Amino acid sequence: MQDYVDALTASKILGISINTLYYWNTKKLIPYFRPSRKILYLREDLEAYIMRSRISSCDEVEASAIDAILKDGTVK
Repeated sequence: MQDYVDALTASKILGISINTLYYWNTKKLIPYFRPSRKILYLREDLEAYIMRSRISSCDEVEASAIDAILKDGTVK
């Protein structure tokens, strides 16, 4: 069974205010369910959103650039 959470719990998971979460809903920035009047979020969707917001370290960016240069064979 899926792990659904309410808006208050979702806002805590994301580290944002509940008002910000509701704003994100209106802008469709984050997926949610509304089976009745209550808004529910899938914990997996919240975790995926957090992971998409990840910023790579300088070492990761450098390694990726080196890989791209070696794969392509040219420096642009």
